[in-house]
Amino acid sequence: MFDAPEARLMLPDEMTREGFRSIARDRGWIRYKVYDAPGDTYEEVWIVPDHTAALHYVEDVAISHERFLLVRSDGLRALLPEIASAFGTIDTRPEQTEPPR
Repeated sequence: MFDAPEARLMLPDEMTREGFRSIARDRGWIRYKVYDAPGDTYEEVWIVPDHTAALHYVEDVAISHERFLLVRSDGLRALLPEIASAFGTIDTRPEQTEPPR
């Protein structure tokens, strides 16, 4: 899954670590690993039981000062709407417009 497609989804300000964990558990995700570099970055990696998708909760304190989800899966397109809805993520993609004809 290391070469799997990935997407970054911004979390709303009110989403806490505990809130994220509660939603992830309720949807069957399993916490796999935690990375905690004080003053730098905090990250929790969650996976689905069949290991076909990974969900990274990231607090980037040092660089962007943002909290976001990084979703990695070969089935990314199918997962994104469900994850975006469950976690109330903020769409940061540029608006798609029709090309001129």
